[in-house]
Amino acid sequence: MKGTRKTLALLGAAVLVLAAGCGNPWLRELFKDPAPRAVQKPVPPPPLILRVDAGADKAFTIPANNGWAYDWYIDWGDGTAEEHETGTGAADAGIPHTFPADEEYDITIQAAGNTGHAAFGLRFSASGSNAAANKQKLLKALGHLAENTSVAEFPDAWAYCFFGCTNLNEVSATLLPDVSNGTSSIFYHMFEGCSSLAALPPGFTLPAVPNGTSYIFAYMFYGCSSLAALPEGFTLPVVPNGTSAVFNSMFRGCSSLAALPEGFTLPAVPEGTSSIFYYMFYGCSNLAALPEEFTLPAAPNGTSAVFSGIFYNCSSLAALPEGFTLPAVSSGTSDIFIRMFSGCSSLAALPEGFTFPAVSSGTGNIFREMFYNCSSLAASINDLIPATVMDETRLNAHNGNMLRTFENCGGLTGSAQTAITTGFGGAAPSDGRYTFSGCTSLDLSGVHANWQ
Repeated sequence: MKGTRKTLALLGAAVLVLAAGCGNPWLRELFKDPAPRAVQKPVPPPPLILRVDAGADKAFTIPANNGWAYDWYIDWGDGTAEEHETGTGAADAGIPHTFPADEEYDITIQAAGNTGHAAFGLRFSASGSNAAANKQKLLKALGHLAENTSVAEFPDAWAYCFFGCTNLNEVSATLLPDVSNGTSSIFYHMFEGCSSLAALPPGFTLPAVPNGTSYIFAYMFYGCSSLAALPEGFTLPVVPNGTSAVFNSMFRGCSSLAALPEGFTLPAVPEGTSSIFYYMFYGCSNLAALPEEFTLPAAPNGTSAVFSGIFYNCSSLAALPEGFTLPAVSSGTSDIFIRMFSGCSSLAALPEGFTFPAVSSGTGNIFREMFYNCSSLAASINDLIPATVMDETRLNAHNGNMLRTFENCGGLTGSAQTAITTGFGGAAPSDGRYTFSGCTSLDLSGVHANWQ
C-alpha cells in the first residue's frame, strides 16, 4: 500500500510538471523560481565636505589638532586615489596635500573606524595647520563628519574649529552634531573671526543642551561681522539645570546683524545658573529692533549675570517692544542687569509701564551701568522709579547696585530727588555712584553729591 501511494505521488508531480510545460499559466506561476531578495547595503553617513582654494602653493592641510585619534577616508577632489588616514592629532598638526593646480577643490572626509569630529578642527594658534594662510583657504564646510565614538570623550570637540577662517562663506544646516552629557565648550569660539560668513542656511538649528554642561555656544559666532540675519524659525534650545554661560557672547561683534527672526525669544532660566545670556549681542551695532513679542524670562534664586551686557553697545537699537519689562529680582542674585543697554546710543524711549523692579536681599550689582551712555534716551526718572526699589541697606551693601546706572543719559527728565525718595527712602550712597552724572536735563535739586 505504501509503495502504491509513493508511485501515485510521483505520477501526480510528473503530470503537474508536464502541464506547466504545456503552457498552463497558473501552474507556471505556481512553480516559478522565487524572486531574488534585494541585498540591503548599509548606508554610509554623510561626509564632511570642505571646499578649499589651493592658492599659489597648491596646498592645503586638513587640521587634526585636538589630540584625539582620527580614522578617515579622504578624497581630495583632484582625481588622486582615496586615502585612508589614521593617527592622533597634535598641536598645529594636520594632513597635508598638494593639488595639481591653483583651483578650488572639494575635499570629502568620511569617518572610518573609531573616530569622531573632535579629531578635526583648527585652533587659535598661528602655526602649522593653524597658520593664517591655511585657514584663509577654507571657503565652505558642508555635510557632517560622522561620530563613531562617544561625544562625551571629546569635551570641547568643535571649539575653535573654524577659528580665523576669514573666507569661510557657507556652512551646512547639518554641520553640528548632537551634544552628549558631560560635555562642555563643545562649540566654543567655533566660527570666531569668520568675517565672510554672511548667512546661516535655512533649517540651521542648535542641538539640545544636556544637564551639567557649560559654555556650549559661548562665543560661537564672535566677530562674524558679515552675519546679517539668522534663519527664519531659528530658536535657542532649552536651558537645563546645572548649566552656565550657555549663550555667553554667542553673537558678540556681529556688527551686520540687523534683526532677529520673528518669534525669537529667550528660553527659561533655571535656578542656580549663571551668565546664560551674558554679552550675547554685545557690539551688534546694526541691530535696530527686537521682535514684537520678545520678552525676558524670570531670573530665579541664585542666578547671576543672566542679562549682563546682552545688548551692550547695540548702538542702532532705537526702541524696545511694547510690553517689554524687567523681571523680578530674586534673592541671592547678582549682576542681573549690569550693562544691559550700556552704549545703546540710539535708544530713544522705553515702553509704557517699564519700571525698575524691587531688589531682594542678598543681591548685588543689579543695575550697574544699565543705561550708561544712552545719550538719546528721553524718559522721566519718576516713571522709571515709581515705587520702592531698595532700602538704604541694600543700596550700600553693594557699590554696584546703582553705579553709573544713568550716566550720560542727557535726555533723562524729572526730579531725581523725588525718585530717590520714592525708590530708596531718601537714602544717599555711602560713596560716589555717579548714578545721574551727565544727566543734563534732569532736575538734581537737593540730590546728595554721591548720587552725582
